[in-house]
Amino acid sequence: MKILFIINGGRGAVSPGLVERLRRVLDDSGRDYRLEITRSLDESNAIVAEAAVGGYDTLWMGGGDGTINVLLNQSLPSHMTLGVVPMGTVNALARALGVPMDPEEACRFLLTASPRAMNLGCVNGERLFLCFGSVGFDAAVVHDVGGTFKRLGGRLAYAAAAAASVFSLKRLVPFSMTAHAPAQLLADDPAIDATAEPRREPLQDHGYSLVVSNIRNYAGFNLFPDAHPCAGQMEMWLFRDRRLDAMAVWSAVTLLGLHRWKRHLRRNVGHYLVRSFVLESDAPMYLQLDGEAVHCGDGRRYEFEFREHAVQVLAGQ
Repeated sequence: MKILFIINGGRGAVSPGLVERLRRVLDDSGRDYRLEITRSLDESNAIVAEAAVGGYDTLWMGGGDGTINVLLNQSLPSHMTLGVVPMGTVNALARALGVPMDPEEACRFLLTASPRAMNLGCVNGERLFLCFGSVGFDAAVVHDVGGTFKRLGGRLAYAAAAAASVFSLKRLVPFSMTAHAPAQLLADDPAIDATAEPRREPLQDHGYSLVVSNIRNYAGFNLFPDAHPCAGQMEMWLFRDRRLDAMAVWSAVTLLGLHRWKRHLRRNVGHYLVRSFVLESDAPMYLQLDGEAVHCGDGRRYEFEFREHAVQVLAGQ
């Protein structure tokens, strides 16, 4: 293992003491490594490109889910294994992979972790994501947060933006959703068989907001119990109107394990396992991927597809 370790120093929040402790962990391991603190995407890209031809086979990224998403789309060569050192706001990917939240412990963990093939999501054939994506309300909140507000407020920034967004729901536009076969409706009721065969024809639905996830953890909570990063499908919740009560009930019953109550959501909420789907609207839709506000095309059509075993990641058992 020849390790390139890139730490996002763009926010100026990485203390010299922490960097020194991380170097000590790597020095004690005896591994061949290079540690760089970068402050721009161009700088990161140049370092990764140089390391890729220099025999480095492992890329550790120190930052949050958004940092990892940006580097994934810009820098990660296909032959490199990805390691995640959590230094962000939520660190959902690190949690999903079983990586400790303390950066020093995370480094020790990655030194002995095993490579694992993980699925990737892709939008319009151009923008990749590892964790989750959303269209509608949640994505609008991410767009509202913005870089400066997020840096200053962390999770509080999201909470404040979400509260403000409640008063501007009319900006959410309706869309149609077509999930290509195979797609599976989840019953969410123990009394109903939730293991029905996947549909052999396209699945049609409509809504104002949608969240799709490759991992269980979303915004710091395990809201996607049927998602797994190596499963070949991703879990989707679709909200058919602008009202927020269905989103609130969904969050509450999922967190509390009250699965029987989910059947009462069915009129306003769709719950699916999908491999690919298309969203279409007459007006631009808000989109976020891995916590980053994204603009993709004119925003009126998003084609999601999931690429099985597309990236190697260091993970726990």
